[in-house]
Amino acid sequence: MTMSATSCGDQASRSFGIVPGDPESTVIIHVPHASRLIPDAVRAGIFLDDAALDRELDVVTDACTDVIAMMVAARAPVRPWVFVNGCSRLVVDPERDPDGHKYLDAAGLGVVYTGTSDGFVLRDPSDDEVSGLLVQYFEPYVAALTELVDQRVAAAGRVVVIDLHSYPLDPVKFEPITAMVRPEIGLGTDAAHTPPELLEAAHTAFAPFHIDQDTPYEGCYVPPARDEVRNHIQALTVELRRDLYMDHDLSFVEPAVEPIVASLSALVSDIDQHAAIRR
Repeated sequence: MTMSATSCGDQASRSFGIVPGDPESTVIIHVPHASRLIPDAVRAGIFLDDAALDRELDVVTDACTDVIAMMVAARAPVRPWVFVNGCSRLVVDPERDPDGHKYLDAAGLGVVYTGTSDGFVLRDPSDDEVSGLLVQYFEPYVAALTELVDQRVAAAGRVVVIDLHSYPLDPVKFEPITAMVRPEIGLGTDAAHTPPELLEAAHTAFAPFHIDQDTPYEGCYVPPARDEVRNHIQALTVELRRDLYMDHDLSFVEPAVEPIVASLSALVSDIDQHAAIRR
């Protein structure tokens, strides 16, 4: 996978990668949680031993969603843009609000995680350490994604951000909503940024799967933007249940991912076809 930035292990590099799409594409596939990479300086502040950290990464990493995004980009008639986080969300979570969220902060799952998925202590950073992480990783990431959104709106008139995630078959402790039946595909929406036609297109594209809306996670990520740009942003989260494409030992099963790639490619194609009609 070719990107415009090196991995987060290089302290002098950016912690994200942008894979250019077609100049006419209105779609950005955002992949924030696929990486397991943690720079040595950040690893030093984590209390877990290597085995426990690996287990934690197994839970919180949206494994192979970056691979799926690139497979979709290669197949779509109009290639979407792909924005990928090069670091684990245990470094910083780029989708969290740095000003805080009552539930997430209480669980130690704010922009800088201090708790594990099962409720234990992950690390205890000082205020200065948190500020340093935000300056080095969070702020450049958000600035670059915001710039890309601006560019896409200027070039194509609007942008549709598809936020690609995954979740395990069994609920984990930190989930605010514990559903008895966990859908194969979860669609997360925002009242202001997920129009009915986008949601309808997603339901059509993923018709072969069991779909639910805003379960087990609700909402979707809308990148920060100026008001005049924000009005041209549409957003949708696509959550993949991991057992659809991963084996019990968390290995990637490429033949099993084919229906997912086909459906997501169909959604991307539908979005850009309708955008072309409007133009």
